[in-house]
Amino acid sequence: MGAGTHFIGQGKGNPDSLTDILRQAGATTIRDEISWGQVETQPSVLSVPPAQDEYVRSAVASGLDVLIILDYGNRFYDQGERPTSEAAMAAFTRYATFMAKHFRGVVNKFEIWNEWDIPIGGVTGPGDPADYMRLVRTVSVALKEVDPNITVVAGAMTNAAMYNGFLDGTLAGGLLQHCDVVSAHPYNWGEELQARRPEAWLTRMDWLQSKLRDHNGGRDFPVYVTEMGWPTQIDERGIATNRAGAHCARMYLLAATLPYLKGLWWYDLQDDGWGATEPEDNFGLIRADETPKPSYYSYAAAAAFLRGARFRRRIPTPDADAWALFFSSQGSHDAIALWSAHLDDDWSVVLRDTHGKGNGKLTVEELGRPAIPRRWGRREWYSDQDAPILHDEMEVTLRRNPIIVRGSLDGVEVTRVTKRPFPESSRSEGLYWE
Repeated sequence: MGAGTHFIGQGKGNPDSLTDILRQAGATTIRDEISWGQVETQPSVLSVPPAQDEYVRSAVASGLDVLIILDYGNRFYDQGERPTSEAAMAAFTRYATFMAKHFRGVVNKFEIWNEWDIPIGGVTGPGDPADYMRLVRTVSVALKEVDPNITVVAGAMTNAAMYNGFLDGTLAGGLLQHCDVVSAHPYNWGEELQARRPEAWLTRMDWLQSKLRDHNGGRDFPVYVTEMGWPTQIDERGIATNRAGAHCARMYLLAATLPYLKGLWWYDLQDDGWGATEPEDNFGLIRADETPKPSYYSYAAAAAFLRGARFRRRIPTPDADAWALFFSSQGSHDAIALWSAHLDDDWSVVLRDTHGKGNGKLTVEELGRPAIPRRWGRREWYSDQDAPILHDEMEVTLRRNPIIVRGSLDGVEVTRVTKRPFPESSRSEGLYWE
């Protein structure tokens, strides 16, 4: 689990304080950039600025792995645009080689460019996948010559690039033969509400992997999601901070179900500013002044849960939007993570113990909150005052935040899902402002 930081590339925040905040949340890695323009400030003279160098080494010394992006144009080559001429590509490769040598033994993950397909970082116009692959082929060889153990990450493409032909172009150009990991930014925050959920992100991830398998003999290929998140700005594309927190928790739980996903960096650690309607000012786990947002607590809770749990299977449910994931634990208890992916209303699920007949002890918690003890036994007194106790069943009400049931749970199944109408969207604030 990681996060983008922008300490180096954009000079955000207080690096020492923010590194501590990130480590406390359970992150193990950060993603940042030391761009070509920062390193080569005079033609053919390369040097890592001291502040950036110190930050990288301090982060690694603190226990964080660092993924460095090699990116963006340089004013001395190709008018500062993407390096596409032979001279510019050679100069960019020299920069990449220099970075690998400079951080040898400290950093072993390098990502080639960031979102080549769009105008970003001072370059203009859309980027061509054939030009990108020319660069990847050259840089990947250079990095491996410095250290064969370097993890070469390539792709770094936007969500649109996955569908508009850019991904296909890179795959046709040999992407999988020239990197160790494919990276992508499969954002869905600008989609309509159903497609904006983390469960839709999961479908998107499996679609991406299917494309990679088609070019890898039917075998999985490692993937990094080097940017993913939901901004909380006030417009039709933003969501409330509480819901963004729920999305964060669910995404990381779902990520545990994907064996090919080798890293997931939340974008990003800190809001870029205070603009209420500006997306870049609202992506963070924490605010510009370091105040934690709900996503920070969700991130930390998911990290703590996943450290001691291993995904085993998805438990079938009668409702496809009622999710139940079974995890085994290093301790004596299993865990089932439950939530509703419906946009609104309460949804109660009935769990049945098919093995133990309801004899074991249980705890129930909303992810990240204190657990309470529960016993097996369900009685629908609210429908029938004479209803019996069903000793091998229990009922839990779900909304957007994951509920964790712990105990001896092997053999537990979900037998019923019931809608309990409770339309938060009818409040004056509206559905996505709760």
